[in-house]
Amino acid sequence: MQPTRDYLQDIAKILGKVQQVFISPAPHDWHKGLEIVPNGLTTQDLGGGRRLLLDFMKVELSMETFTMPLKQMDSNKVFDTLAEWAKRSGSEVAVEKPELLATSVDYDAHQASEIMAALLTTRDAFKLFSSTITTGTLSPLLLYPHHFDVSLVWFPKDNDDQLGFGFSTGDQDVTEPYYYATQWPEHKEFLQKKLTPPAYWQKQGFSGAVMPYNDIVLATDPQQMILDFLKVFVS
Repeated sequence: MQPTRDYLQDIAKILGKVQQVFISPAPHDWHKGLEIVPNGLTTQDLGGGRRLLLDFMKVELSMETFTMPLKQMDSNKVFDTLAEWAKRSGSEVAVEKPELLATSVDYDAHQASEIMAALLTTRDAFKLFSSTITTGTLSPLLLYPHHFDVSLVWFPKDNDDQLGFGFSTGDQDVTEPYYYATQWPEHKEFLQKKLTPPAYWQKQGFSGAVMPYNDIVLATDPQQMILDFLKVFVS
């Protein structure tokens, strides 16, 4: 499903760049993340309740005042259109163009629905997980377009120490979709946490615990399997 993922990631990157010309910088780059909604991804509030929605199933961008079909628009055309829209909508600075992956529209509805299902499963499981954490500070749950990964960060002592939890659709280090847990700075106690297979420790590219998404999909209770994986690191 990489071509579809690449196209969706391109549009998400563009939305992230548009978002940044309307909202103020937030701690830990939280202003760069998009929110997961039932039918796709949305920007954070751009002011006055305005949000740009990327609908995975309809393959369109929309806001209250317009709808923009994407099926015939490659990533570069989408960027040009939204950059011009941002200028007309009062942005005082130009939208920075991100590095785009897709040179043509290569989009499969079934693949998009599979990606959407994975994002919603992640969102719902991470919301439940968040409700079990009662100390420190939690980041908002956001998808960051640059790596197209979902991230939740916990600052247990309200300092720079942090535990990161997330979901990736795959990258150069782990090619299949996966859940992960990382710590920064990394302590030996973190690496001594006992993982239940199929979870394993990843050491090449990055250091952290990994749970393959394909094993989650095959589980009797996928949400509980995600929760069991994450809770190891907060006990």
